[in-house]
Amino acid sequence: MFNPKEQIYNLWNQLRFMHQNNVELTINGPDQSFMGDSKKLNVVLSAIISNAINYQKDEGDSKISVDINIDDKKSLSISITDNGEGIDKEVMPKIFDLFYRGNPKSNGAGIGL
Repeated sequence: MFNPKEQIYNLWNQLRFMHQNNVELTINGPDQSFMGDSKKLNVVLSAIISNAINYQKDEGDSKISVDINIDDKKSLSISITDNGEGIDKEVMPKIFDLFYRGNPKSNGAGIGL
């Protein structure tokens, strides 16, 4: 059992410190426990939230919004929205391909998503 909202806040504090970025985080959803694999969820959320931090637009306020929905403690849905640069339509079909990097300037290995 783990609390997704609490887990995201903890992850956020680690990532915000590592990236030294002034991105604002908003988390909407219940503050309740859920039975699932918190370690695997942490890996996925870490990759997505890191990308949301790294690829923010230079101008304006940087914001990330997380919406959590727990349905009868049987299913968990997490939606993450940011105001970053986004992913080009041509790149979208390839983002889950192993070692694919949509941006050649990125310093990742292409195994994050």
